[in-house]
Amino acid sequence: MTKTGSQIRIIVEASTKFDRFRKQWGLSILVDGDVLFDTFSDPKTLSSRMRRSRVDMSAIRHVVISHDHWDHTGGLWWLLEQNKNCTVYVCANSGENLREKIRSCGVKVVEVTGPMKIKDNISSTGEIAGSYAGKPMYEQALVINEGEKLAVITGCSHPGILEILRTVRGISDDHIAMVMGGFHLVDKTEEELGNIVRALDGIYKVNTIAPFHCTGKQAVEYFKECMPDQYIKAGTGDSFLFDEDKKIWMPG
Repeated sequence: MTKTGSQIRIIVEASTKFDRFRKQWGLSILVDGDVLFDTFSDPKTLSSRMRRSRVDMSAIRHVVISHDHWDHTGGLWWLLEQNKNCTVYVCANSGENLREKIRSCGVKVVEVTGPMKIKDNISSTGEIAGSYAGKPMYEQALVINEGEKLAVITGCSHPGILEILRTVRGISDDHIAMVMGGFHLVDKTEEELGNIVRALDGIYKVNTIAPFHCTGKQAVEYFKECMPDQYIKAGTGDSFLFDEDKKIWMPG
């Protein structure tokens, strides 16, 4: 595939209750071959999907961990056994055990606080405060810039998908053209989902949304019904190009 923008490959993602029951949960997304966002829950599955996608492990230079939950860090230790020439970016307020365990693998750890450039046109939102099960939870999202358009990739959106987009808007005035990843909307009411749709469509004028992982089946169906021109179904093995000359992501 000829690169005319940023290539995004969904190495693996899992969305069903059965997936979660059998501990096959989370996501892992590769951008331009050298930036890996999250590492799924299971190292064997991540390894298998990497091989099937013919990923060059040695080319990965940046590993961005959205937050420190098991379903986003489970494959990290296998990955770091294969490649010690990468830098791992974690939220500064993530668990100390996670940070120390990464350091013990002999790789560089960057503790992310505010917005941070990862490379060229790829950056982190910085850690965003949220909560999970009544406890504080910090999370970062990945932002890809092509021309004057942005793509936002989320892990679980524990701070709230709209809070993440507000953070992105505070960093850049460029158009948020695409939002992809876990939106964590399982328990949201129809009214709450409606508010999110109105913001995505009316305030941010998002061209394309690709919700999966923890978004929830009901929420995904709601997006599909209310934003049929923007919604795309995306999952394990899918590859896309984010091109500034296109209104939406194009399958690669």
